[in-house]
Amino acid sequence: MEHTSGVHGQARDADRRAILNSQLGENAWAFFLYPDILMDLQMIIEKGSPGGSEEGNWHNLGIAQVLMAYSMFVITDTWGRVPYSEAFLGSEDRYPVFDTQESIYTEMLSMLDDAIANFQKESTSSPGGEDFIYGGDLDAWTKAAYALKARYSNRLSKRSPAQSAADALTAAENAFSSNADNFTFDNYGPEGNYQNPWFKLELERGHHALSQTLYDILDGMNDLRQLLFIEVLGPNGRVEVCGLNNLEGTGRPDPIDVTQRILRCLVIRYIHTCHTRHMFVLLAPGLTLTLLMFRIRANHPHNAFPANDLAILTNSLD
Repeated sequence: MEHTSGVHGQARDADRRAILNSQLGENAWAFFLYPDILMDLQMIIEKGSPGGSEEGNWHNLGIAQVLMAYSMFVITDTWGRVPYSEAFLGSEDRYPVFDTQESIYTEMLSMLDDAIANFQKESTSSPGGEDFIYGGDLDAWTKAAYALKARYSNRLSKRSPAQSAADALTAAENAFSSNADNFTFDNYGPEGNYQNPWFKLELERGHHALSQTLYDILDGMNDLRQLLFIEVLGPNGRVEVCGLNNLEGTGRPDPIDVTQRILRCLVIRYIHTCHTRHMFVLLAPGLTLTLLMFRIRANHPHNAFPANDLAILTNSLD
């Protein structure tokens, strides 16, 4: 599903698939995720694990395990089957197996259990100010691990509906209790290299509108997160709240006046962020709201939000 629709420049070309080539996926895959982020985390995990050169550094090991689990969750959500079990062998295995999503979810949920246990141990070293997310607060990291377990246990709902719902609800009880617990990175500044990447994208290439597909899903489910995900631009009464179909703005024949529709649909866009605003590592507008939705979805997996649950969500936005 396309989350955004390009309305100008490279964003529009990408919607056209006019510049579709290997670089669209390989830039993140080949230059940042596997050789950089994941390899660094794997080295920390190997050194801190039993038998490693820094065995006993349990707290930093636990943090690396939480970050590895989160990273792999996002990667498999994005690409489906991806390397993990053989991903860090380097030249020993240049053709790693692509593991199934189910196996990755299962392995990462187990890794989160290990992280939670490691946070409870006496450690040879504990993080402090160098921890840009929680400042060394291990109770907060433990809650984050449980929040991830709640969110990603739910990914197995079609494999094991009852068990995945039970696991998600159990984990949610031990996760965040307020938005103050949110798993966020906020070490941003006004200089180019320190800006929030979403702010930087909007500043330099603000060429996205909300896709019609995502807007219809949010609107059809009465999903109140749309109040925080998007904002209306322009004077009230002169704009139309709508998404932009990914087939529009592409130069393809269409009976709709494309130019006018683009101008109208530009009014809905992902919320702007200032250069120092928090970037939520999990899901904006915060995990407290997200965890409420887990509980609702576990009880109403195929239906729109009931009215009483909508009232709960509305109150959580205040």
